[in-house]
Amino acid sequence: MRLDLLDAHEQHPIVVHDDAGARDAARVAAEVAALPTTARVALIGAHALDPVQASAVFRALAGQRRPFRVRLSLACIEHKAVVEEAARAGCVAIELHREGPLVGGLATGIHPDRAAFERIVGALRRVRGLGVATMAHLPLGLPEDDEGVFERTLRFCRRALIAVPVVDAAPRAPGDTSVLRMDPDSLENGLHWTRHALSRHRAIWRRSLFPGGARDV
Repeated sequence: MRLDLLDAHEQHPIVVHDDAGARDAARVAAEVAALPTTARVALIGAHALDPVQASAVFRALAGQRRPFRVRLSLACIEHKAVVEEAARAGCVAIELHREGPLVGGLATGIHPDRAAFERIVGALRRVRGLGVATMAHLPLGLPEDDEGVFERTLRFCRRALIAVPVVDAAPRAPGDTSVLRMDPDSLENGLHWTRHALSRHRAIWRRSLFPGGARDV
């Protein structure tokens, strides 16, 4: 599992999606092909790629076998054919953000999207089964989050086999007057506890060793 591709340093970013929308897939593939063979490629964009956009990019990259990482929407990650295309095209790491079912699914123990949440967990496990690492950006402390969000986040990362969980305080927009369900001290303590639990050596190796074993690490 090439976790070095999750590090932002010394990477070659290629824009696949800007404010005007998705860029031409063939042009993206040509820019990747022009990079040195040892380059660490990061496909970046203003937004996560949806299934149609991602499929076009992966088909254009097929045959290059150049390792890359990319941010995908949850809908794209759930699409089995698309993530299989990604793996064949050379994708070694997928980034995801807390959106859709992960908002309510982590916020409270009682929510209407349980089935959708479980589908995300299953899809992420399938991604890891393809030998692709996952990096989850999980902002905590949204207005919907109660103090159980930290334990639920820990369980989610374990069950979904998230290779690199990034847990931070949710940013607040200027002028945001929404009332949080926990005080600042509870949020800070919860973030510290979650990060510590996710960064224990045993937890890291447990997630990293699946499915390829020590050979990939």
